[in-house]
Amino acid sequence: MQIGDQITSVDGQDVTGANSYLYQGLTQVLEGTTVTLGLANGKSVPVTAGKAP
Repeated sequence: MQIGDQITSVDGQDVTGANSYLYQGLTQVLEGTTVTLGLANGKSVPVTAGKAP
């Protein structure tokens, strides 16, 4: 990921437009859980949750 990348999906679930409310629920996961973020440029990035600050 780079600055300016736009996240369009989380684990294949669209989180754009009217579905943007889904983002928070799909990304608040337990430590060690991996989710895949889909980007507007067509790439996918796996991200593993760490400890909350």
